[in-house]
This record gives sequence, structure tokens and C-alpha cells, in this order.
Amino acid sequence: MSDQDGSPNSGGTRGANPRGRGGYRGRGGRGRAGRGPSPCRSPNGRGGRGGTLGGRGMDRGRGRGGFIPQVSPPTSGPMVANEAKFSMNEVMQLMQAMGAAQIPQAQPVEVPPARPPSGGARPRSRQRSGGANDHPAPVPAKLPQACTWYNNRQRGCTKGDACTFLHVCSRYLVGSCIYDKNQCDFSHNILTPQNKIILQKFGITSTSEKAVIDIFKRDFVNKKKIEQGDKVPEKLDEICIFNIRQRCSYKTLCERWHCRMPYQWQYRAPGADRWRHVGHDLNVMVEEAYCKVTEDSYSPVRLDGKTCAVNFTIMKAVVDCSPGESRQEFEVRRLSTSSSVKSPPGHLFVTEWLWYWQDVDGTWVEYGHMNKSVEVRGTSSLSSKDIEEKYQDQQDADVTFSTGHHQYVLRLRDMCQENTMVGTRRDVRRRPKFVSEEDVKNPPKPKHAVRAKSARGASAWDESTPAHWSPISEEDEFVKVDVVGTAAEYGNVKTLFEQNGMAGTVIMGVKRVQNAFLWSAYNRKKAQLKKQSGGKDVEERLLFHGTQDAVVDAICQQNFDWRLSGSRVGQLYGQGTYFSASSHYSHSYAQQASNGRRYMFVVRVLVGAYTKGDPGVRRPPPVNPSEPYGRMYDSCVNDTASPNIFVIFDNAQCYPEHIIEY
Repeated sequence: MSDQDGSPNSGGTRGANPRGRGGYRGRGGRGRAGRGPSPCRSPNGRGGRGGTLGGRGMDRGRGRGGFIPQVSPPTSGPMVANEAKFSMNEVMQLMQAMGAAQIPQAQPVEVPPARPPSGGARPRSRQRSGGANDHPAPVPAKLPQACTWYNNRQRGCTKGDACTFLHVCSRYLVGSCIYDKNQCDFSHNILTPQNKIILQKFGITSTSEKAVIDIFKRDFVNKKKIEQGDKVPEKLDEICIFNIRQRCSYKTLCERWHCRMPYQWQYRAPGADRWRHVGHDLNVMVEEAYCKVTEDSYSPVRLDGKTCAVNFTIMKAVVDCSPGESRQEFEVRRLSTSSSVKSPPGHLFVTEWLWYWQDVDGTWVEYGHMNKSVEVRGTSSLSSKDIEEKYQDQQDADVTFSTGHHQYVLRLRDMCQENTMVGTRRDVRRRPKFVSEEDVKNPPKPKHAVRAKSARGASAWDESTPAHWSPISEEDEFVKVDVVGTAAEYGNVKTLFEQNGMAGTVIMGVKRVQNAFLWSAYNRKKAQLKKQSGGKDVEERLLFHGTQDAVVDAICQQNFDWRLSGSRVGQLYGQGTYFSASSHYSHSYAQQASNGRRYMFVVRVLVGAYTKGDPGVRRPPPVNPSEPYGRMYDSCVNDTASPNIFVIFDNAQCYPEHIIEY
């Protein structure tokens, strides 16, 4: 902030000593600036000579005006050659220390341009709303929080007016609620009597809802910048499973969408940047129609006051137009939780996708189910699960299969199947299995990964948990188990830590992370990569990842979020999760906690086949550049000859095995 910048906090009263010298800058009326080391200036009235700040109190010149955070020495103290400069927060703290009654009420005023040197003409000040010269109120060092119980639609807050937290939509508070105030389950009114009392305790007295919300928005953005670097990454096009169960540890920092259901339909007007949620009831109705493979569209749908029909084939909401009117449409998309084939068995609220083909009679038949058509009788050798696994691995692949005595090729990119003998083509559709509100409210009890190998043989996933793990309750998603200092397990972790750059460091403790879901997903990915490499074992390494204590539990529960790790090192080798073979290198990213300790993960990582990374890549490049849709590398590194930094783009390739506290 320059010396000429002001604050929206402004006074409107005449000071008790309007002609005193040496006060802080205010603004009075338009006219000649008063004399003194810190004159008052005003676009609306006479200028005073400044007020005093010191033994006489905070007196100010006439007229309206906001103080500028540049304070002259008190007239009662010794004079110095240069004016002392204070930050806005320091001035606010100083004012608060001298008495809250003397703090002027915030008013949205404009700061006039700087006065030119003597002899020059005074530039004119123009009053504007929301212009470049408007300066928002400073963000207090600490802000009140939204009540988590109030924001839990299943539980709710029972304290009522006695609650010391804000009863307001937590997403609206930071500008991320996609529902309008009539659709959201929670209040969009920050200035209720109860909330006002809480805000005033934190020094927020503005009567402008927009100004108050702006304070919370800027605080939220500032925190994200600290956590993730200057650029705040976009969310993934995926819904957070943990949030549906009210258990997301990443909270507002989560890379996935936080939605009420495991699906969410969104729309966007032409030329708009932001996707908007459709209302909850409409969301469920559109989803139910989409889950019916025979449905091509759903109508009527009201979007922005217009009646539309959602076309599932082109994913557009076409506006009903009168004859002669030009065609209008909205973009439409469907957010979803991760596919069931990418998640461990028993994981709640994953999306189960079903694959269908259309026979000669126009009947849609699910793959793996009996077809009674005259053209073809029998069951396909592929099931929906088989196709979905291939689709998740390579969405433009060609998959061969048979039905009865016929051979087919399923072209995923074209969403059709072709008879290899006669060339007949049939349409193919991929639709989700419907999940109702009742299914979400009363979900089945989750089943943890079994301890025995799959009956499908050694090539199937090994879902057994390690033999040295402590027993895990079915109610626990994960546990952190203290490793005894005399155990061989402790010694192995300590040796790895010290021999890779941290010799002489005092280790306060080692914890083992036990998460059956993440372990199952890791082993499943390991088997998949082995199959892709022709049966060869995939290279697996123990690597380090330094972090902050605030996200340790989130990592243990949900694995790593690449936006919180890669972005801090500039994503030099790709937009993924970063690990290092050097504990000393990872130490530089292990932020010191308030208790003086740091935290570093020892991570089991499937690095597989790797290549040199690049800042712009979001997935590893293909092994053969001439086959862009062929087999890809498994990870990226900083140096293929002697790699120290590894980047993975699928979190199933890593498992956070131990936490070192030092």
C-alpha cells in the first residue's frame, strides 16, 4: 500500500482538536490541505490541519475520510526526522488498544489520488463503486468459523443462539456454494442477529453483507495460496466419496467436489466460465432418467428461467423456442464419484457403470447377460465390469469378444460394437446404476478387504493385509500404530531416514499407517501394472514425502492430494504427487509445526517404467511416441540416469506406510 492509499474505515465526526498537528491522515472536504506533518485531505469539505495521536487521543480534521496507515509521531513525544510508517494491521491494533469506542465505523469510500508536488494541479477524485481505487477492509488475524454441526444436514446444531460459531452455509462464506439462497439447505445470511454478535467479537462491525463475505473470501484465498503456491488449482471432475459420509479430512482444500449425492448435474451458459449445480430435486430426477438406458433425454428442465430438454447424447440442455427463434442451449455435464472398478471392494458410494449394446430389435442388452435376439443367441464373453476396467485403463481401446458363434470388436472411442465377419455395427451405451436418496441416507455397512487371496488365482488382486498389522476395527477407516523403538520395523525406518540425508536427526516417533482400503487399491494397481508389462514385476521403491501436520490425517485417510504437494515445488516434472529418494530433500517441504516438530511420510511407490517429466504433463507420456494411445510410462522423474524426484499421476500407485515425527 502506498503512502497515498487509504482504508474504507472512515470517520464522519469532527475531532475535539481539529487544528492539532502531527495526526494521522484523514479526509475532510475538497479544498486546500491543512498544514502540518500529516494534513487531512477531503474531497467533500474543508481541510483541517490534522489531528493528534498520542496523549490527546485520536482527534481528526473535519469532514468524512478514512485514515491512511501512515502515522506521525505523537506531538507529546520527541520529534524525529522521518515519519514512522505502520501497516494497516498495526494501526487497527493500536486503535483497538486505545478504545473500541474510538474506532470509526467502516464506510465504502474512495481514496483520492496522491497530491502532486507543490506547483502542480491537484488531480480530481471521482467517486466510483467497485473501482480500482476501492480498498477492502483488512482481514483480521483470526476469523470466526462456520458451525460444522449446523452445516451437517443429518445432525444439526442443538445449541441455537448459544452457539459461538456462525450459523451460515460454510461454502457461501468462502464464495464456493453453487446453489442460490433458495436452493441451498443452509442459510446465506451472514448478518442474522446471532451472527452479528459473533462477528463483532472478532472486530467485524460492517453492516454490508458483501463486505463481510469479501473478508472471508480473501482469507480463504490467502490460505490456499500459502498451502498451494500462488496458483489455486482447479478441482477434479469427480465427487468426494468421503464428504458424502461427512468424513473428508481435506475439507475446503479437497481436490474433489463436495456434493450431497454421488452424482451432480451441472449446467453452463454459453460463454460462461463457471459450472452451476442444478437443484437437488431436479438433480435426482435427471439422474434417474439417465440411468435408464432406453432414455435419450429428460424434460422439462428449468434453467435460468428457461424451459429446456436435456439431451443425453450430446450433453446439451436445449431451450424450448417458438417458431422463428434461434436455437439456444446450455452445456451440461455430470459429476460422479470414482468408478467402482478403481476402488477397493466394499467402498461406499462409488459409481457402478453398466454397459449395454442395442440388438436388431432395438432392445438394449447388458454385456454378460443373456440375449434372446433372433440375430444372436447367447451371452457375451465380456461383462460390464470387464469393459469398465478396460475403459478406465484406455478409453479409446478396441476390445475383442465373442457371443455365441460370432466374433466382435468393441470400439470404446466410437461407442459401438462391430461384427468382424459381416461388418454389422451396433450402438453401445454406458450408464450408471441408480442411487436413490434412501441409499445415501442408509448405506450398507462397508466391508473391508479380505485377508485371503482372491479365488481367481495369483494374477488377481492380493487384497490381504500385511501379517504384521495390528487388528483393525470395521468402524475405523485407518489407524496410526506406534512402532516400538526396539522393533526391527522401527530400525529399518530409522536407517532409511538417516542414510538418505538426515543422519544425526532426533526421531521422536514412528507410526505405521493401516488403511485397508488404500492398501487394497495399491495392490490392485500393482497387479494391473504387472499385467500391462507382460507379467514382469513392477519396480517398487520406498520414498519420502515431507508435509505439514495439518494434512497428516487426511493423507492417512484419503492418500495424497497432488495439488498440495507438487504445486509447492513448482510442478517442474508434471502435475502429480511428488516423492524423493532423499530424506534431506523432502525435509525442506516438511513444515515445522507449532510444537517445533516436523512430519515426513515413508511411502511405498510403484514407480514402474519412468521418463523425464515436464511441467505441463498431467499423465505420463506414451512409451512409443508414434502410438499416442498406447502404453504409457508409469511415472516421471527429474533425471532418468539417476532419479531423485519421482512424480506419479495415479494415487493408487502409492501407499503412505510410515510417519516419521522428528
